[in-house]
Amino acid sequence: MGFFSYLVLQLGCPTTAAAADDPAAQPVQIEAVDINSASAEKLMELPHISMELAIKITGGRPYQNDQELVTREIIPPDIYDKIKGRIVTRAPQKK
Repeated sequence: MGFFSYLVLQLGCPTTAAAADDPAAQPVQIEAVDINSASAEKLMELPHISMELAIKITGGRPYQNDQELVTREIIPPDIYDKIKGRIVTRAPQKK
């Protein structure tokens, strides 16, 4: 018997039911970032978005849809693929 197996037998494994009752084990909801209104600092919280890209995103506003980040060459396609599930495009606020 290996050491890991010994530990499992001695300590036991958490059950799925126990994990379901633990709020810390629940998936975290990530709020989508609106590319038409988010600050550069908020955009930089997205993976792979540097200050330079955040400035390009804010400077290219408004966007009709999030794919414009690629079609207008604001960010590279590989970075867009990594953030597309975490961004939205809402209509800009009228002043």
